[in-house]
Amino acid sequence: MLLAFALALLGLYRRRLGDVAGLASRVLSPPFAVLKELHSGVIGDYVMWVVVGTALIGGVWAVTLR
Repeated sequence: MLLAFALALLGLYRRRLGDVAGLASRVLSPPFAVLKELHSGVIGDYVMWVVVGTALIGGVWAVTLR
């Protein structure tokens, strides 16, 4: 929740933050670039990510409820 709040503030007050926004941009650019490379926008990508996310959440639930 704290990360979501920080990203929202960054998005809303990017110009006022100055150097902090530049630092965040440099830090977050490589992971976002990787995600953009993995996702081509084809409908199969959407299905794959839904299946991967569901399997991941199901695996976490299986481990925690065991």
